[in-house]
Amino acid sequence: MIESVDKDAVSVTMVSKINFMKNGFLPVAYLGVTKKDAFESSIDALIQAGAGIIQPVICEKSYPLEWNDAFKKRLARIVQGSQEQSKNYNLVKVLQPQKLSTLELGSALNVYFDAQGTSVFAVQNTAQNKAVNLFVGPEGGFSPNEIAFFEKNNFICCALTPTIMRTEQAALLAFGIFNLKQS
Repeated sequence: MIESVDKDAVSVTMVSKINFMKNGFLPVAYLGVTKKDAFESSIDALIQAGAGIIQPVICEKSYPLEWNDAFKKRLARIVQGSQEQSKNYNLVKVLQPQKLSTLELGSALNVYFDAQGTSVFAVQNTAQNKAVNLFVGPEGGFSPNEIAFFEKNNFICCALTPTIMRTEQAALLAFGIFNLKQS
């Protein structure tokens, strides 16, 4: 409930809390940075699928992305529009892009997507009641060095389809499947 509004602040009181996740685990989306339009479409798709945390990842095949105030404001408008359209009112965080090698992944189940991987349905069962990090590559996929990094760090390679998908389609499908399994 909104208590008061002035030019510098809004004061609110929480009336009720809705737990959208039965077990408290919501996959974290790690999104390879792509061209601006595809990146924005991927953010939109992830939020519509229920994403709460989106970590852009700078990969070897990533496109340069100007992460300035104007772009952050544009992302905020995309987040708001996506939330309204999908009725996903979870708190959404789109984090500052980081290089793959600098990410702190904790003890979550780490999954990356490639057409040559294990079936998504086999991996999906492994993810039940676990924290999951989902890695979707940039246009052109992950490099051999990045795949070696994943293998060295015990990531699971998962196939969504037998074909190669666009980043925004793979992000939507991957997150939707794992989010459905977790809810």
